[in-house]
Amino acid sequence: IRAARYKNEQKCKLPKVCPFMNLYHICISALYLLSSFIMIIVLEFLHEHALSIDFAMFILIGLVQVIVYPVFREIPPDRFAKWHPRYCNQIGWFVLPLMIAQLLDSVSNCFFIDDDLSWGRLLCVLFAWAVTFLISAPCHRRLARDGKTDAVVDRLIRTNLWRLVAWAGVLVISWLQY
Repeated sequence: IRAARYKNEQKCKLPKVCPFMNLYHICISALYLLSSFIMIIVLEFLHEHALSIDFAMFILIGLVQVIVYPVFREIPPDRFAKWHPRYCNQIGWFVLPLMIAQLLDSVSNCFFIDDDLSWGRLLCVLFAWAVTFLISAPCHRRLARDGKTDAVVDRLIRTNLWRLVAWAGVLVISWLQY
């Protein structure tokens, strides 16, 4: 019986590998746990502050709609060429972190909560992203390349209204979820 048990134990033994493999697996496991812990903290932070983030985004895009884009019409073309790239670079520092935070929170809500409001919020965020990167950003690139054009400024104002409505939807859904 002992011989049979010893024979079975020998079959189940793992092959000897580098002595550092255990250390490697420990380090990989530790990094995985650490990254999971950090992701949990980030997602929890975003979830707890979603209403504030959505409100900030709505106010920011509302100010752009009501004040910034209409002022584009008033800036003389010679000053516009210098002012517009500066505006684009500076507004990005405010808009992009909020947009990324909204996207991360919306996706995680669909994964963890999985209710109709979460999916509606994600659709509104994705629509706002699509309008931003498929319509507004090309308009800004065109203004930077060709200079001030009234037709492009009017298109920015008109299509920014779509983003304002999308982010209003995000805000309302976030408020309902709160």
